[in-house]
Amino acid sequence: MKRTGIIALMLAAPSSAFGFGFTGYMWDVDSLPLTFYVSDYLEDSLPQTPDATTGLYYQEEVMIQSYCNWHWTEECDELLPDSIPSEGAECAAISYEYGGLVPGHEGPTNDGINKVYFDDPGDDAGSGVNGFMQPRGANILVKQVAGEFIYTMLDADIVFNNNIDWGTTEDIEAGCVGGEMAIESTATHEVGHLWGMGHSCEQEDLCNDGTLLNATMFWTGGPCDTSRASINSDDVGGMTALYGPYASFTTESPRFGAVGLQVCFDLVTEDNITEAEWNFGDCDGDNNDDCTSSELEPCHTYNSQGQFTVNAKLTGLSDTCGEWDFEHRELAYILICDVPDPLFYAEPVEGDDGVVYQMVNETDVSTYGCVDEISWNVYDKQGGELLQSIGAWSPKIRFETEGDYWVELDIGGPAGSALAGLEISAAANTAGGCSTTGNNTAGFAGLLLAFAAMIRRRRS
Repeated sequence: MKRTGIIALMLAAPSSAFGFGFTGYMWDVDSLPLTFYVSDYLEDSLPQTPDATTGLYYQEEVMIQSYCNWHWTEECDELLPDSIPSEGAECAAISYEYGGLVPGHEGPTNDGINKVYFDDPGDDAGSGVNGFMQPRGANILVKQVAGEFIYTMLDADIVFNNNIDWGTTEDIEAGCVGGEMAIESTATHEVGHLWGMGHSCEQEDLCNDGTLLNATMFWTGGPCDTSRASINSDDVGGMTALYGPYASFTTESPRFGAVGLQVCFDLVTEDNITEAEWNFGDCDGDNNDDCTSSELEPCHTYNSQGQFTVNAKLTGLSDTCGEWDFEHRELAYILICDVPDPLFYAEPVEGDDGVVYQMVNETDVSTYGCVDEISWNVYDKQGGELLQSIGAWSPKIRFETEGDYWVELDIGGPAGSALAGLEISAAANTAGGCSTTGNNTAGFAGLLLAFAAMIRRRRS
């Protein structure tokens, strides 16, 4: 029997547990070190006097520190002698240098100079926007990361909104009383964009993972928050994927299917992977030995229904940082299903024309995605003629005349399909359809008897 109703399958595409995204551009490592400059027109809500020791304005120190937050270099020690080194993305093969203050108040331009503007000279930053990075790239492919093509970045300027009440990290941490925004946190975020990093989570996304919420590259930041000047594991993962060793996994096996499905995994990397620790996501406390593997490219058989997150901690050797490890997960990557077990009952309801019954579908759909097709088929009980087919979860069925009918619920999914049937002696119901009062017509009493004795299922 052809099923007419289709339910959208959940796992159309897997999503990574890492939130990091990319702008689609990165710097060609052969063109590094990257030189950046600061416009000499300094916004007046921040300190205007150079540091007595370094000779640098606070705005200069902010930008140098923000680059250093991503990857500490010897220049960080030289220019910021009192700063505490950050760990940063140590495996990212990036390098940069500060070129100093430069004249000019023209705003972002395609001049090949990576410049920072603290006063938004073109009033380009909208309301509520702390700052933005203006990239300019070329249609020259650098690499492919996690299925995304990354092209060459040629020029990038950073602009801060001069309508924001900015505060220094030191002042905010000493006591934030006016709701100031931390300039260093915003600067570190925008420098992340300049290197090619996208957001860990976008405004419209449902994002409940604490690592993504607390990433420097989260899409927004609040007043008095200085924490985002320090990058976290998601930020490090994205930067390392762009400029350092990176590995993920995939499979050519079907990822959606019936219980007993075997899935074989392949590593996707250009680096030397020496060790792997796999967790296939179906550990339940009893079969923990069977749900893990230390093989580099294992196969695993799923023997229980569910959506499973696959996790692989991969260890390798890299020219940039020696031994490294990277943990890659795919959320709801595997969908394993039993054949659906259809279950329903019917209740009479008042109708404007004919006799109407409400179908109440109680089929278990606790594993979302294991039911993707549904059809209700109504037959003339005596002749066996198909009268109508309905594709809905719990439809109302109108019988044009009183009499005996056979209703089948046909439900399918990745594991197959099954039927449940119920004989209905349809009769006009004037008692309002309450099945517990005992005041229904004889036809409805017959329905209850039929439900108890005649429900049947067929699996295919």
